[in-house]
Amino acid sequence: MNALIDTNIFISREDYKQVPPSLSSLLRLFEQNSVRIFVHPMSKEDIKRDPDVTRKAISLSKILAYPELDSPPTSQGDAGFTGIVGAPRTDREIVDNELLYAIYRDAADFLISNDTEILRKAEKIGIADRVFDVGEALEFFKTQFIRHPPAPTPAIRHVPVYNLRLCDPILESLKADYPEFETWWKRISREGRKAWVSEKPDKTLGALLILKEEDEPIDCTPPLGKRRRLKISTLIVKHMGQKIGELFLKLAINHAIENNINEVYLTHYVKPNDELINLLDQYGFLKVGRKNNGEDVFSKTIAPIVPSEELESLRPKELNRKYYPSFYDGPRVRKHIIPIRPEYHDRLFIEYRHRIPGLREATGELIVEGNTIQKAYICHARSKKLGEGDVLVFYRSQDKMLTSVCSLDRIFRDLASYEEVMKLVGKRTVYSKDELVSLVNHGPVMIIFFLLHFDLKKYISLRNLQDAGIVRRAPQSVIEISNERYQQILKMGGLDERFTLH
Repeated sequence: MNALIDTNIFISREDYKQVPPSLSSLLRLFEQNSVRIFVHPMSKEDIKRDPDVTRKAISLSKILAYPELDSPPTSQGDAGFTGIVGAPRTDREIVDNELLYAIYRDAADFLISNDTEILRKAEKIGIADRVFDVGEALEFFKTQFIRHPPAPTPAIRHVPVYNLRLCDPILESLKADYPEFETWWKRISREGRKAWVSEKPDKTLGALLILKEEDEPIDCTPPLGKRRRLKISTLIVKHMGQKIGELFLKLAINHAIENNINEVYLTHYVKPNDELINLLDQYGFLKVGRKNNGEDVFSKTIAPIVPSEELESLRPKELNRKYYPSFYDGPRVRKHIIPIRPEYHDRLFIEYRHRIPGLREATGELIVEGNTIQKAYICHARSKKLGEGDVLVFYRSQDKMLTSVCSLDRIFRDLASYEEVMKLVGKRTVYSKDELVSLVNHGPVMIIFFLLHFDLKKYISLRNLQDAGIVRRAPQSVIEISNERYQQILKMGGLDERFTLH
């Protein structure tokens, strides 16, 4: 396995003379598990342009131990690639694009970079699951190479704000951005407002989500009229690599649905290379205004009325992201039942109501793959009928019931090696290295990337499926079902059809 490293990861903001501790741990993990590390020739040239002679010398000394990637492909002349990521405007952007292009062309398996612009571009060109920041890489490769890693963080908890410390480091940026923050914090503490939190091992906050139901206008340009809304008052994540941002978005959207609120919004001071904006963009939040203090207003309608021209012009998978959690289930997509073993179902679908948390969670560890909205499932299915945008209904095999409605985002077939699989699933796999090796040793595998939209309100047992004529026997592999039988499932499962687009 080959990893390409962006040389910016060696330079700590606090002290460029020291290698950051998380990076030291990652490099040690790579060395122990025979992961080969390369630097791109253009990264070295980028360092040589540093006008600070002392810093340049130190930076070059840090990368001497790593070989250069031999004759990496160049993006020059690839108009398709440049058209997606954009033409570079600076020397640094030239380097960024070439690093990404090396991964895009499979010159290396993974890229490690702390540059948020690189991470954003990786999403655009479809290689985000192979591009990690240092924190994500460390957490992910621990799961690959360490069979029973220690719990990295306690579980998400819902606690009164007054039980949180105003001096917690996670709040420092909010205090800097909002002069009235401490007054507001004390007020919502007295009101009994609650917060979703994740703690780091040192008991400081790693992530924080505070919600507020409103029924009032939003004072911005253009003005937004009075209506019921759910405001994400605070959303901040400092514990990286756990996909807590996606989990918090799901929590906010689910709160809105449960309370019959059709709009979720937040205000935010947009900063350069803002990771929150990238997350909001992925799941259909739109910029709708700006407040007088310079904050932008981002909003999402939960059960939208989609223009007919969009239903016809946008691809189903684009509709599924833009209007998430709603999803397209019209005539342009097929419907399928996918069986999944309980041990994998538990790790992917943490909202499953009959689920019993495992020992790892009992110690406070988050199940990262369960936090995500986009998930990856690997199987030996041979179906050629699965396609992007198709509706997937997951069937929990041992318990013999349908549980969740999802949409297929991407699919890859006939993968015969661990390395091939890892290149694709990257940070979203539920499987350890040993599990993946075992899977591919038993034959070529299929990778299904999908979005989780809804748990069925009423899980549907095999007996009820048989009585309704939807299936004759327990699904053993992926099976396509007719639209009529799919509609039966929606009714039996109690899925609110306001969230289906057709």
